[in-house]
Amino acid sequence: MIKIKIILSYCLPALFALILILYNYYDRTHQVADTILLHQQQIENNPSANSLHNEPLSGEQSATIKQLLRYLEVRNLETDKRLSKVQLANEFRDSIDKNLTSVWKGNALFIFSLVILPYILFGSRLAFSNEIKLTADQRLKTTTSNWWMKFVTASVMSIGWLYVLNPTGRGESTMVQYLIKVDLSQANSLPIYINSEGMVPVVAGFLGWYLYLLTYFFSKLVHHDVVSTRVYGLMFKKFLLTYGIALIIPSVDIASAASGMVQQGTSQSMLMFLVGYFPMGAFSLLKEKGVKIAGDVKAETGYLSELPGISRWQVLRLEEEGIDNMAALASASQDSLYEDLHSMSTMIYFWIDISQLYVTVGHESYQKLLPRCKSASGFINKIKDKDDDFIAYVKDQGVGCADEICNLIERTFDTKLIAYSR
Repeated sequence: MIKIKIILSYCLPALFALILILYNYYDRTHQVADTILLHQQQIENNPSANSLHNEPLSGEQSATIKQLLRYLEVRNLETDKRLSKVQLANEFRDSIDKNLTSVWKGNALFIFSLVILPYILFGSRLAFSNEIKLTADQRLKTTTSNWWMKFVTASVMSIGWLYVLNPTGRGESTMVQYLIKVDLSQANSLPIYINSEGMVPVVAGFLGWYLYLLTYFFSKLVHHDVVSTRVYGLMFKKFLLTYGIALIIPSVDIASAASGMVQQGTSQSMLMFLVGYFPMGAFSLLKEKGVKIAGDVKAETGYLSELPGISRWQVLRLEEEGIDNMAALASASQDSLYEDLHSMSTMIYFWIDISQLYVTVGHESYQKLLPRCKSASGFINKIKDKDDDFIAYVKDQGVGCADEICNLIERTFDTKLIAYSR
């Protein structure tokens, strides 16, 4: 029972977000019924013999409204004259509500499934994983961490998928889906808008962002890394970046740099999908690669990828905790990192130890010390043990006075120093 409680508690922010978004969507969907009935009334009150659907209409709704008017005219001619106008109106209203409810249920189920999926997976892993060394009560307490950020991220996912399924707005898109539902249109209904020609950059960016979210979440599941909930803040930060770029992209003529065979809208959507899917941490990795390719190693140093045995995923995982360089790692809370990073707990102290020496002496001096000493604790122990060969080596390499470096390390990091040597 406690495991089910953990899962439900973990999913609670997403459930609240879904209830708010889907209720609002339900209300907007059924406003379409009033629009349809209004056009039906226009048909009935049309004094002329001309069809309303032959009259010129402007705007994006033109084709959809004309199709609806044609349907309403035919229906008006085929209605059972034995029924009163009130009976016909009630019957038609019931039919509209039934079809619109069916449209809403299908879309709501689709949105609900995709939004709740990552929360269900994380909650289940937190509840059932034997790799996580926490008691049931501690796991339950963990589910309330970053509650509002989990709610905000779920809201972003809900609204994003809502507009993937309703690309021209909830009202107009629902009208199109209504026509499909009553067999007046043969358009593809799931979804009606995912195509390379019409997809707007914001929608394309959202799809890339959501795909990256799933990819990153699955990698965390593999490592049983579901205790820390800072990932939701990272995902929201990435979404804001994607959304901001999507607002700018339409004003930039990127098509001029692309092939003439690619339309501007298409190239923008492709670019925004890649921006959304591109991991935020990869920007720093790309920058690092560019510096190395250019051969300018002095431009910037202190990358986490310089740590021994660290993988790309571990670099991104540290960045999730707000640590994106050696200096941040050197001064980080060791206990907090050890508690949150169970998947790399065997290496985290070692990397902190290395970063403290690296930050103290600098990149070039650290490279000179590396053959004889890797970490801050190792350096201190060698000095305190009066290792004359090592002290002479430090001096010969032009690193500086070994005793002064030792004192500087101790003064800078004090209680953060690792209590062992590597």
